[in-house]
Amino acid sequence: MTATKRYYLGAAAVILAILAGIVVAYPHLPANMPMHWDSHGQVNGWGPKWSLFLWGPGMMTFIVVIFWALPWLSPRQFQVDSFRATYLYIMVVLVAMLGYIQLLVLAAGLGLAIDMTRAVMGGVSLLLALMGNVLGKVRRNFYIGVRTPWTIASEQVWNATHRFAAKTFFACGLLGFVAALIAVAAIGLVGSRSSGHSHLSASRTTLSGSTQPLGGNTGPSGSTTSTTVGGATTTSQPNVVPTTSSLPTTTIVPTSQPIAGYQEVQQSNTTSCTTQPSADQCSPTGALDGSATVDCPTGTKVLGGGGSAAQGSSGAAGSASVIASYPTSNGAGWTVIGSSTQAPITVTAYATCADVAS
Repeated sequence: MTATKRYYLGAAAVILAILAGIVVAYPHLPANMPMHWDSHGQVNGWGPKWSLFLWGPGMMTFIVVIFWALPWLSPRQFQVDSFRATYLYIMVVLVAMLGYIQLLVLAAGLGLAIDMTRAVMGGVSLLLALMGNVLGKVRRNFYIGVRTPWTIASEQVWNATHRFAAKTFFACGLLGFVAALIAVAAIGLVGSRSSGHSHLSASRTTLSGSTQPLGGNTGPSGSTTSTTVGGATTTSQPNVVPTTSSLPTTTIVPTSQPIAGYQEVQQSNTTSCTTQPSADQCSPTGALDGSATVDCPTGTKVLGGGGSAAQGSSGAAGSASVIASYPTSNGAGWTVIGSSTQAPITVTAYATCADVAS
């Protein structure tokens, strides 16, 4: 088997693997999926899940076809035969990068918590390092490399420019990749420390209406509220009477009597096909996405939050689920995005807020 065939087979294997991943995950994906994120890692673009086939395997196949066709269009003195192995290596790297982005989109659609900004930064940095590793082997051509009138006109200028570009690309890509890894590790360390210091007791509510807390006495049953703070989940019962004998360092307090310096806020929003910002959010089957954002009071910051999604019409067939939950970019609120198989949808967001000095 020639080296050329090995590169094309490698690219085909990546495309088929991504295609298989989409097919397996497809039944579990929402009708409308997050497709684009801003610089803060917040979703700002949505699309139907069938478009995964277009922007994933479709775009990857298009890249392979382009790389296959371009050598046929090259002028004789600028052919890629002199560096064909490097040319095809770059093709495989680009296809692999598109596959990596597609995996991130799939993971987000399945509800996995991903810091998209750092994940993409790490992937692009690795792409630069891998490209820089071979950029010095690229010879004069019209398609790949630093193509300016001066580099195209002079082989000596081309070679000197690409030797320097190779070192620059590799160094910057490596530094960016390491920075992304350090940022992820730092976030994980902070999260583990926060969870280690957040030991909160939970209460259980039975169907008969009695409450059995893990330590403490109870009154009549009430509604239950769950809040995520620093990786730990607090379940509070409005009518639980705290005891200090069994829990010397933590207590459960009613939501009507919050701990000093902390408070819980909540906001609900119902979205229908007639009230949504753009009519194309409703699919022909009536599926709909909705969102709710709750802001902490002035002078407080958000510690954590969560939410729920419910199909809005009583008696209508359908189901709803939360597909994204994250703090607002200014750190003073919480946003929840839900998806429903039948409009309308009611999305509720809630947040635990603390005084800035806390």
